[in-house]
Amino acid sequence: MKTFQEVIDLWRYPSVLAADIGAKPATVEKWRQRNEIPGRHWMAIAMAAKDRKFPLTVEILARIGAAISDK
Repeated sequence: MKTFQEVIDLWRYPSVLAADIGAKPATVEKWRQRNEIPGRHWMAIAMAAKDRKFPLTVEILARIGAAISDK
């Protein structure tokens, strides 16, 4: 995984991720459009991914965030 868009796409629909972490679907869709997930949500996303048995950790989110900020 190299982008936050790919992370969000693990859930198939942004609304499903939003429901899993208690966010608004429109917020998650904006993250997808911007290829951005604020760091304060990473732990909740990693925990939701673990519950769904997705191969995603906070470390992966941090690596993606670092790669994006280096550009």
